[in-house]
Amino acid sequence: TTEIYTLSLHDALPIYIAKLRRRYFAVEQEWLAAVDAWRTRTGVAAIEDVFQELRAAKVSYEGLASEEKALLDAYERERRERQWLAYLARFEISRARLRGIGPTEETALASFGIETAADVIDNKVLRVPGLGSDISTALYDWRKRIEKQFVYDAQEQELDRQELARIRANIEHRAAYLRRVLLAGCRDRKSTRLNSSHITI
Repeated sequence: TTEIYTLSLHDALPIYIAKLRRRYFAVEQEWLAAVDAWRTRTGVAAIEDVFQELRAAKVSYEGLASEEKALLDAYERERRERQWLAYLARFEISRARLRGIGPTEETALASFGIETAADVIDNKVLRVPGLGSDISTALYDWRKRIEKQFVYDAQEQELDRQELARIRANIEHRAAYLRRVLLAGCRDRKSTRLNSSHITI
């Protein structure tokens, strides 16, 4: 009898624990639902949402200066690269008279979009079938000689001034919007403090 009772208790314990867990989960869900209802009824949830929006707006506003600098730096880098590529594009392979590159080779290169020094890059040159290492080396060496002659013109042009003005105007537009959000939030926060005494639990 003792053995049978022990086995029965052993078998019943997991069932009992499972029932306790289900009951705990049900009670927890009821509690969370009650808390959500209270938050909605008292307006606490709405207030927290507003505060989160204000915190996000504050972080965005404080990061605008760094963002503007990053955009201007990126434009400067891209400007240099555009100028550099435009310079390379002025030098045509057909006029370079490179050793081992005649009309046949020029036609093959052009069919793969390789016509100027700007086009002499690995992902294009390596696609040309039957292009010997001598020709590839001649092309790369030719491009390197041209690159050494490049001189960056840092003087701003009218297009540069327009693009820089566009970047700054966009940042200022966002700054003005975020200032309005933050100022409106401050007014709402003051109003919330005045009305907080009316909240009942």
